[in-house]
Amino acid sequence: EGEGPYVAQGSEDLRLRLWDARAMAVAQTLGPPYTYFPLCAAVTESGAAVVTGSNGFEGSGCALRVVDRRTGGVLVERRAHDQAVTSCTV
Repeated sequence: EGEGPYVAQGSEDLRLRLWDARAMAVAQTLGPPYTYFPLCAAVTESGAAVVTGSNGFEGSGCALRVVDRRTGGVLVERRAHDQAVTSCTV
């Protein structure tokens, strides 16, 4: 793995990829912790976690998650949205 800075990318294959922006290469692939693909993602300043928002419809799959970059595990999940989560920031 590179040392960052990282750019997060969610995709329809239900995986989350972290790109090393300096090396312009995939540094890590996480997943699939998703049933619905992530529409937005933001990496914490430390690079230790990634916040994602997922696609969904009528409350199903419409979730905000904080994913631990080291383990790939979900640290926090909030399902309070009725529609897709299309933007997130840290």
